[in-house]
Amino acid sequence: MRLARRGFAFAALAALMLVSACGDDNDDNGGGTAQDLSGTYDVVKFEQGTAGNFTEIPGVTGILVLTTTTYSATLGNIPVIGSIADEGTYSAIGTETSGTFTQNSTTSGTQATGTYTRNTTTGELVLQTTVNGVDQRVTVVED
Repeated sequence: MRLARRGFAFAALAALMLVSACGDDNDDNGGGTAQDLSGTYDVVKFEQGTAGNFTEIPGVTGILVLTTTTYSATLGNIPVIGSIADEGTYSAIGTETSGTFTQNSTTSGTQATGTYTRNTTTGELVLQTTVNGVDQRVTVVED
């Protein structure tokens, strides 16, 4: 049970960290342009599932703070777990509206990869990824 909770926590943090792909274009990096995702973001929706079938986890709250290459994330109101915090490094490669990312947690030692999308009109950002065998989709908005 403890490992299941840890997996949920790591998956949640990875998803939270990486959903915020809304930066300026930087260096060309082969498959796209490196994105600077710096900003402070609020979690507005958190979903989990398997094989792309998602269920919203109601009431989850969170804050994500990104610098050019690092992140700090907290999530609250997570069933069974309560609150969790994580930090680490990230890279995002793509365009202003979509791309891929890699996140490395210095807290848990986990790594996540996935995709991000951004609505440039509303500022809504969505990340869909798989961590520890669990699919997640997180929506955030910039403060």
